[in-house]
Amino acid sequence: MKLRSLALALSFAVATTGVVAPTVQAQESRTMAEQYEPEFSPIPKPFIGTTTSGESATLPYSGVPSGTEMTVLHPNFGSDGDKENGLLVRVNVGDNIWLHMFPGDLRGTSASNSVDFFVAYPDGSTEVVEHTFTVYPLQKFLHSPRIDNAFVYKGVESRLKIEDLPEDAQIQIIEAPDGWEFDVEGDILKVNASEAVTRDVIAYTTFADGSNLITTFYISAQPVLPDSKPESDSEPTPDPEPAEQSGSSSEGTIIALILGLLGLGGAAAFFFTQMNR
Repeated sequence: MKLRSLALALSFAVATTGVVAPTVQAQESRTMAEQYEPEFSPIPKPFIGTTTSGESATLPYSGVPSGTEMTVLHPNFGSDGDKENGLLVRVNVGDNIWLHMFPGDLRGTSASNSVDFFVAYPDGSTEVVEHTFTVYPLQKFLHSPRIDNAFVYKGVESRLKIEDLPEDAQIQIIEAPDGWEFDVEGDILKVNASEAVTRDVIAYTTFADGSNLITTFYISAQPVLPDSKPESDSEPTPDPEPAEQSGSSSEGTIIALILGLLGLGGAAAFFFTQMNR
């Protein structure tokens, strides 16, 4: 767009005056940094990686002349990468930007990273360009279905809550121990274990955006314990232990002893009086 405007202005000045206008000469003297600016291709929504893991993809950029070099100005991941909010940005070879997601660092339904690029043009001019990259990951990177309390009893149907499973997602059991029975109702997994042991149960989740995820649940089946009861029904019930005397009974005994001693003292005094008459 900038080059086309310059060409039109130049042809108009020559056609009307026969000479190049000073304003056109000023435009021609501008540096490449003043004439050009990198343009980044839009990021598909949702972000679909091109690598096997689906976490990385390249993003073309344009708008700069051949020979332009662009680097991350303030790298914080290695010597050439900028990582923020779970999104890594690097300048790749061939006029491409390398984007890589770290699912464990993602927060929310999107990830954004504002990066400063140092752009060096062939004429020696330079500039700093800031651009914000925002990706909307597939749901398989945002959710991790799990069972927090995966304990059941042998031979008893148990209901286990599946955490972090969206309402519009579908989950099915694709591999389970022989003899175990399973049924899925929404985010509830019904389990009836045929043996008391810990086994792996593999589930396949399909999300609303078409992405899918394989998850392994570790379910532990415990034996059913019998109700506790006495060892023998004929065993006699032990006699209750005698209760300790309360504080009031002890005080009554002490008072009775004191009165008895006083009575003996009175009788002795009476006998002594009769003897002295």
